[in-house]
Amino acid sequence: MTDTEIAIYSQVSNTKKSRNGLIDLYRFLLSLVVVKSHSLFILNGPYFGPGRACVEFFFVLSGYLFWSFLNKSKDRSIKESIIQLHKTRFIPLAIPLCIGVVSNLIESIATEKLNMWGYLWYIEVMFIEMIVLILLRKFIKDDKKFILTITVIMLVTLILKFFGPFYTWGFFRGASSIPIGIILASLPKVKKKWISILCLIPAAIGCFTMVCFEWSNVDWFGYRIPELILDVVLYPALIYFTFCLEFKSRLFSYLGSLSFGLYAFQCLADMLRTFGVSNVRFLFGLILFATIIEDGGKRLYRYMRKKHLSTVQSTES
Repeated sequence: MTDTEIAIYSQVSNTKKSRNGLIDLYRFLLSLVVVKSHSLFILNGPYFGPGRACVEFFFVLSGYLFWSFLNKSKDRSIKESIIQLHKTRFIPLAIPLCIGVVSNLIESIATEKLNMWGYLWYIEVMFIEMIVLILLRKFIKDDKKFILTITVIMLVTLILKFFGPFYTWGFFRGASSIPIGIILASLPKVKKKWISILCLIPAAIGCFTMVCFEWSNVDWFGYRIPELILDVVLYPALIYFTFCLEFKSRLFSYLGSLSFGLYAFQCLADMLRTFGVSNVRFLFGLILFATIIEDGGKRLYRYMRKKHLSTVQSTES
């Protein structure tokens, strides 16, 4: 995710007031874990568990941030809600998303194996499941009934995912994690900061330990038990108690804004690897360079737009 997002968070939280520096830091670090798991990181070694375990963090985070959008959807038409979903969640991701999809299509032609989404599969999953949630929210406007409904969906998909035949299905991964984030967002925040800090510390240590654990050396029903602990306990606790705190950091916020680019531009690097480019330092440098340039372009656009609007307002007044 997300940050789903995953990168999703950086687009939803447009204002400095709504950003949480620690959440941005988590997004950046977990994006790097995913890059490393695809053998595109400059350092290779026996550290970090499977990158697939990180995607659920972005799903949970996306669900948490999606709750306020769902509440507004109650009073909108379905068409208007879907349009707003495009504008606020997916259009800001258009450049890296398009480059990633085109790279995947070129690679598909070269390998004769169609794979349009590649590493970006979770964007497709998130988009479809968010539309389903919008429709569900439109017909279930009572908060308690809606939360109860998605809780049932979460439990069923968790069982089917971890103990059934759907472990590798992306839609089950999203359907079991996004509702967790929504449920967390519906809960009242802990008012006493010291309680949040005391709960956040073991959650952060637990996430770090589990993500860094080399699961392939341990037979715990495959990877499923560690992932279940991360998905249902550690990631939700990390996200919930972090949002109970206000932590501002320009550096962390900037790093967080790079997370989706790091994820999406892997597709470009993977395409080049298909054509024989094997220098990992070059490929990671390309991912990082493209990410920084794309993020810088968006920042420049926002600055120029803000300046233009200020000029227009001054002229009118």
